[in-house]
Amino acid sequence: MRNKALRGKEFPQKKVLSLVLCVAVMLSVMVMGAGAVFSDPDKIENTEAVDACSALNIIGGYPDGSYKPEGNIKRSEICKMICVAL
Repeated sequence: MRNKALRGKEFPQKKVLSLVLCVAVMLSVMVMGAGAVFSDPDKIENTEAVDACSALNIIGGYPDGSYKPEGNIKRSEICKMICVAL
C-alpha cells in the first residue's frame, strides 16, 4: 500500500542530488583547459585530447617536461593510464 502511494512522488533529495551532479560535471569540464605545458607542443597532433588527459592526471609526460608523442608506450605506462582513468 505504501509503495503505491510513494511511486508517483519524487523526493526533493533526488532533485538536489541531480543538481549537484550536474554542477560537478560542468565544473570538471571547465577544468579541462588547465592541462600541462609540455616542452614539445609542436609534435602533438591531438592537443585537446592531450590537454584533457593531462588535466585528469591520466598522463603526465616525462621528467624532462616532454610528451614524446612519437615514442612507444610501455606496458607499465598504459597500465597506469588505464588505472587512473578508471
